[in-house]
Amino acid sequence: MIKHISELKYVPAMPSDCKARPIYIIGAGEIIVDAQAPAYILAGYPMKGIYNRTVATAHKVAKQFNIENVYEDLDEMIKDCEKNNGVYDIALPANLTATILRKLPNGSGVLVQNRWAKAYRKQRRFWTFVMKKT
Repeated sequence: MIKHISELKYVPAMPSDCKARPIYIIGAGEIIVDAQAPAYILAGYPMKGIYNRTVATAHKVAKQFNIENVYEDLDEMIKDCEKNNGVYDIALPANLTATILRKLPNGSGVLVQNRWAKAYRKQRRFWTFVMKKT
């Protein structure tokens, strides 16, 4: 029986300074512009890179929020994120999220927010996949 939350497998080890891990954003839509990027700035979290299928949109968002790097190639961003012990923020529609997660190294730090209410079966498959990646 688990006696303390620290015994749970899915609780990540937190660095002493959470702001030391840069954020690499995948997706440059409304949730990033209206919520997450402004929140990262308020919290003082460093946004190191952004990737979006539409590169011009990624450049626009990077300029707006002073994000250091715009990546045209997702694999390049993944290499940099891993090299810098970064955290991924996946800000994509639910139907694209699993594809991106499959590309990330096992054990990566990832923030995912999606609406899954209408897709319960897909949600179960998704979380089964996520638990195998940890």
